[in-house]
Amino acid sequence: MTAQKGLSGQRSNELVSVVIPVYNRTDLLARAIQSALNQTHKDLEIIVVDDGSDIDIRATVESFHDPRVAYFRHESNMGVSRARNTGIEKSRGKYVAFLDSDDEWNIRKIESQLAAIRGKGQEHKVCYCRMELFDDDQSKAVAYSEYRREGSILNDVLHWNCIGSPSCVMVEKKTLEEVGGFDPNLQYVEDWEMWIRLAERHMFACADDVLVRYHIHHKGRLTDGDPKACASLRKLYEKHGRLIGNSVKTRSLFLYYMGNCLTVNGRKRQGRSYYIRSIALNPLQRDAYKALILSLANRL
Repeated sequence: MTAQKGLSGQRSNELVSVVIPVYNRTDLLARAIQSALNQTHKDLEIIVVDDGSDIDIRATVESFHDPRVAYFRHESNMGVSRARNTGIEKSRGKYVAFLDSDDEWNIRKIESQLAAIRGKGQEHKVCYCRMELFDDDQSKAVAYSEYRREGSILNDVLHWNCIGSPSCVMVEKKTLEEVGGFDPNLQYVEDWEMWIRLAERHMFACADDVLVRYHIHHKGRLTDGDPKACASLRKLYEKHGRLIGNSVKTRSLFLYYMGNCLTVNGRKRQGRSYYIRSIALNPLQRDAYKALILSLANRL
């Protein structure tokens, strides 16, 4: 791994480290970096981790001419989990905030999250916010996340990725180190799996405002559909089977999610088998019924 700008100095109680993993993006990356630099909370360091891109990412980073922006590079593509882990390793702030290279922040994002987490007890180590889904083709927001629960959210996060996007999350660096960072064996759902580990140990705070713009576009998001997503979902299930197995509803949901994943990737027959297993386990699983009917009608 090579570094373009070193990070020097001591940790500050107010310093927040922003970790931006990137692979083969320049125009979207520039927008993300600018949204971090625009924050009303100015005590930031912005760590861009180039995960073995084939294009010149360094030039985009250097164009900002801001000492708070640092560039690190993996010589080969190692995956988004390792890229985020490199950013965590290089960070100096008390808190680490994640920003995907195709997302952007409201200018009050970090300020609002710091205020939210300070207002809670010591057991609150993680803070998230709400986001809008912005359709770039239509140039408008098409949906908003509504989840805003605080405290212990383990039961919720076992059921679904209620947090939404890594771009919504800020965590104490020490806490990330304690849980071991992102799982490099997961190429997908690595953020969801991380939230499960964090929620098993710590309370969550919420900055109850829409502070992240999640862009829907056709430039290849890091989490675009891929057959490997199904393998990652299986690994998540196996890794947290002890927790998932405690609830029939949760096990049924995971079977439904597997059915969706297989169906999206063209394996409809297998997908239907998972929908059926989901319904057999929990006859009240309406989403699985609906998906099975749509699949049989070739509308899914």
